[in-house]
Amino acid sequence: MLTSGLLKNTLRRSFGAANVSRNAAFKILGDSDLSFFESILDKNQVITDADEISPSNMDWTKKFVGQSKLMLKPKSNDEVAAVLKYCQ
Repeated sequence: MLTSGLLKNTLRRSFGAANVSRNAAFKILGDSDLSFFESILDKNQVITDADEISPSNMDWTKKFVGQSKLMLKPKSNDEVAAVLKYCQ
């Protein structure tokens, strides 16, 4: 048990110490993107409130935290397809 506890803490430290930079090849979300999503989804399906997004920005291990500023909640296959087509 002591060994697994040490290993767990070591892994957490090594992952937590990683200094990851944003890939410049990825687009930064802009007002036009938000407008598009609001045009194809209902207002309650386009989430920009940081407190509401926060739980979805953390993985299940609670080790890794994302930086998403927008959460979309499409309800149909057509909505998912429209989002993916736009993001392609």
